[in-house]
Amino acid sequence: MPVNRMKRNLELNVPLAERLLSLFSGGLLLARAFRPGKNVGILSALGAGYLLYRGYTGNCPVYEALDKPRIDNPVKNLNIRVNMLINRPRKEVYAYWRNLENLPAFMTHLEAVTAKDEWNSRWKVKVPGNLLSLEWDARIVKEEPGELIAWQSLADSSIQNAGKVTFTDAGKKATEVQVVISYIAPMGMAGNAVMQLFNRKVEQLIEKDILNFKQHFENL
Repeated sequence: MPVNRMKRNLELNVPLAERLLSLFSGGLLLARAFRPGKNVGILSALGAGYLLYRGYTGNCPVYEALDKPRIDNPVKNLNIRVNMLINRPRKEVYAYWRNLENLPAFMTHLEAVTAKDEWNSRWKVKVPGNLLSLEWDARIVKEEPGELIAWQSLADSSIQNAGKVTFTDAGKKATEVQVVISYIAPMGMAGNAVMQLFNRKVEQLIEKDILNFKQHFENL
């Protein structure tokens, strides 16, 4: 039963303009309700909470009860796949990727990756235009030493990110590297506003960042 409720709440049925208005109105109502010297009315607090919920999630229970058609989420996830040949031995290439703190050295969209321990790390990404930075925690979920590394952001992260890199011998001193990285748009108004910046141009930027690895690593 809880799973069904969650699925229903995540469905969008409020247009973007209404969501913005709901967020503005809810914030204004909440600020007025909690002004110093003024008693907080239960109805005002509930009304503010409803408007903020409606604006943040894009889901309106009233619209849902009236069977208003669902709105498709306009934000598309990013799925980047890159194959490249590195003229260095596989173990060396793998070792460099295994230290995730090395990634910002050739990926310009990454501001920092900080290892917390052997498996967990903190990621910080620059939003194009330097409007803001996004941060989240990730964990290595699968590892085959010398052959594969896979990581995924934690469930409560502000943005969902996952990546997998495989390493295959391509001769005695060359390695084929296959990289798959996904950025999944977070739910809610704030998430959509940020992820709308992640369009095809940003996808191309990340592809270029990954391809930078070849020149970067071969010149070390």
